[in-house]
Amino acid sequence: MSNSLHTVTPVVLSSTMSSRVPGCSVYLKMENQQLSGSFKLRGIGYHAQQAVERGATHLVMASGGNAGLALSCAAKIMAVPCTVVVPVTTAAPILHSLELDGARVI
Repeated sequence: MSNSLHTVTPVVLSSTMSSRVPGCSVYLKMENQQLSGSFKLRGIGYHAQQAVERGATHLVMASGGNAGLALSCAAKIMAVPCTVVVPVTTAAPILHSLELDGARVI
């Protein structure tokens, strides 16, 4: 399972931001195109993958946002169950996305 879970995302020139910084070209790394919607899949996916390779059979994390989404995405890709413990203030769309990925939400 040594393949990375994240995707290679493009770097694009931002003409608008570049025009505001004299003498510089500003580029944006489009990490929103990761399967989980943020850059957090890179790190969390790596550590989740390492845990599974060492024998973990269930992944658990406390998060109310992108970190939990990254874990649930990684777990779904690896077909490993996961639980995400969320604060009561977690937004409904986040809860829905976690559940769509198959995470147990507490």
